[in-house]
Amino acid sequence: MRTGILTKFNQKKNLWISKKHPLFMENSGFKTLYASALLMHTRLNNNANPLSNLELERLIIRGFQLTSKEMISMITLSKNVEMLVDEIIDALDTQRKKLLFYLDLMNMSISSVEISQEEQKSLDLFAELLSISPVEKEFISQFISASYHKQYEDCIQLFNQMESTGFPITLMDISYYMIEYTYQNRITPKDIYSGTTNYFSGDCLFEGTFYLSANTTIHISNALVKVEGNFVIDNGTLHIENSSIDFSSKKYIHKEDSYNAFLLVKNQGHVQLKNTTLQCAHNGGLLYQSDGISTIEQCTIKNTSMVPAIVSKGHTLSIQHSTFSHCFAKQKGGALFIKNGSAQVQNCIFTDCMAHYGGAIYANDRSMILGCSFEHCYATEYGSAIFYHGEIHSNVEKCNYTNCYPKENAIIQYIGEQLSSYTITKETSFTYSTIFDCPVFIDEFGIFSMEHATLYLHHHLVCYGIINLKKVKVREYHLEERDFFQLKTPKTCHFSNCEFDANGGHGIFYAVRARIRVSNCIFKNTAGGRAIYDAFMPVIDGCIFSYCEEGALYCNAGKITNSTFINCRGRSGAGIIMYGTRGQIENCHFQRCISEYSGGAIDMSGSRHITGCSFDECRPNNIS
Repeated sequence: MRTGILTKFNQKKNLWISKKHPLFMENSGFKTLYASALLMHTRLNNNANPLSNLELERLIIRGFQLTSKEMISMITLSKNVEMLVDEIIDALDTQRKKLLFYLDLMNMSISSVEISQEEQKSLDLFAELLSISPVEKEFISQFISASYHKQYEDCIQLFNQMESTGFPITLMDISYYMIEYTYQNRITPKDIYSGTTNYFSGDCLFEGTFYLSANTTIHISNALVKVEGNFVIDNGTLHIENSSIDFSSKKYIHKEDSYNAFLLVKNQGHVQLKNTTLQCAHNGGLLYQSDGISTIEQCTIKNTSMVPAIVSKGHTLSIQHSTFSHCFAKQKGGALFIKNGSAQVQNCIFTDCMAHYGGAIYANDRSMILGCSFEHCYATEYGSAIFYHGEIHSNVEKCNYTNCYPKENAIIQYIGEQLSSYTITKETSFTYSTIFDCPVFIDEFGIFSMEHATLYLHHHLVCYGIINLKKVKVREYHLEERDFFQLKTPKTCHFSNCEFDANGGHGIFYAVRARIRVSNCIFKNTAGGRAIYDAFMPVIDGCIFSYCEEGALYCNAGKITNSTFINCRGRSGAGIIMYGTRGQIENCHFQRCISEYSGGAIDMSGSRHITGCSFDECRPNNIS
């Protein structure tokens, strides 16, 4: 559509009311290549400036929302015709993409005058290269012509014919090309017949609160729907497929809407959503399920705010091959809050979701989350992508996390709250970041290992058996005791490449007659207790002790090598207090370690062996 037929005012209006293009969710490279090919095509018309083509401008600015950098790349790519044709043909790897591209080519070409010969040749060439059949070409030509002349009823009829012949395009796809399409059918609760199935399609405006009792069904198919109200599925059924739903207003609010949702499911109600876009326009959440079954497949749910997009507190929730975008909640689960019941979330995409706990998902221990992707999801506290309430085991698998923050907590499992304690009696391995909100015990037969994760402790971890931490960050979670760990004559304790941050309020290891091996670890911000206290012949190598307010080490003999002590404080031996025989301290560095009485760096009794150590600004003396 060329600009000669519209005033500047109408052009601006159409730009602002335009929807996103059906391929908006594709990656930046694809969208830039796609727009370049369309720009190349519009250049073939010698009677018009391609950059004044309204439809090209609408696609660039609103449809794809290209950045300035992407626009520059688009213009550059469009000049290399042969290479561009080959690349766009390869990129259009599905029939849906091919048909949408041909729709756009036709949409760029149509105007009040006849399509130029050069543009027609381009259309025919792409139709041949993309294997667009004569029937498909005719349908697309008629549809774009009807859309251009704002004959939207004809557009809907043509779409129904296209769908019956197997077009892989939905009504919400082609609605992009009907800029000023408005809703025609106004539906109120009085129009719903109880005890039967009520069918709706086309363009509809649902106004009011719709109660679906037993044996009552609302079936919406191939529709463009605007909802000004809510649906209460009370033992009834709501079935929506191949549609676009705009929940733009909450003019009518039902009293039971505790989560401010558009769909309330209770008393074994049933909701089925398939191949549908649901736009909530930042007016709250989409679905609140207190009891019922909700099935969501191949849907896009976007722009929910303040509360989770979906809250499930009972029975069954199944979500597959769906996308959640820009979902924000103040507390738990930006997109999903699964409190009770069972849930399966499979092959879904979560982008730009945010919450206090669980940026995208807050799930219970009956939830399965499989093959999902999380991008740009954020949590202000824990679980930038997933906060899992319970042990994960194998319930979360094959998920990808991209640019989710905090990075180290893309997924976190929460253990405790209702447990009096958590006891490890056998070999137990954690690969996910974990919050222990109860006392943790490793008994004499227990083996606890953790790697590449973050461990949060609300109570100290008591070990009688074996503990092995590798590349683990340990943090306090409102810790109630003085020390992070109590090691009571354990069998084996090995810590490597870990980071312990006491946040200025705790000690780390209270090691009663414990032989521990610590390598390449960082201890910082301890207070109230030493980083390591009363260890028996520990082996410590390559560690850093920083800002240890009650001193860094207190041990019976042992071997400390290649370690650094910075800004440690204590009554004596701010860096190390070592007693007993056979003590070795080698190649360590002490900087600004200050004691009140003696041994700013080291306070030793018994035999000792100190070699290769350096001291800088330690007071009152280096060694006593």
